[in-house]
Amino acid sequence: METKVLHPIDQIIEERCEKLRRNKFLWNIIKTPIFKALNYKEAKEITDIIFSKSGFDAFSYLVEILDTSMRVEHLDFVPDKGAVLLAGNHPTGLIDGIVMFQVLKVKRPDYALYANSDLIKLAPRFTDVIIPVEWIESERTSEKSRKTLKLTREALNNGRPLLSFSSGRLAKRMGIKLRERPWITTVI
Repeated sequence: METKVLHPIDQIIEERCEKLRRNKFLWNIIKTPIFKALNYKEAKEITDIIFSKSGFDAFSYLVEILDTSMRVEHLDFVPDKGAVLLAGNHPTGLIDGIVMFQVLKVKRPDYALYANSDLIKLAPRFTDVIIPVEWIESERTSEKSRKTLKLTREALNNGRPLLSFSSGRLAKRMGIKLRERPWITTVI
């Protein structure tokens, strides 16, 4: 019997919306508006483009299509070489990682970032930039935690800067404002 190979976007939706998808009636009603809100078709097209790229090249492509302008201050606080832990807030999700890549790629192209392990499903070669972290509690295992610690030790031993979004979660929307969640104590 042949197993159906899912597109990485569909795989993540299937894993993350398992209960919702089981209710076929409800899923059929909300699927179209959810896919529209998530720019499903565009997300699949972007994933197809970055899937075989290195993490550095994938992030470079994402910076290009994001087409953002920003003002960066105090980048001189980041050392030119050697291991350092950079802690930042996490207001908007994947865009935060893309923006930090844009900020750091010239001064510290060797940096690594802790990020949701789902990103490795979107582009398996993201591992040159991303140290995957399992964010779903029920999916966390000792083995995955050991792998994260091993990759952290390797990065630090190689003098790489590590970027952590220290609350470990997106900011919470409060009306029109975003409020950063409490940082996890391991960073403080």
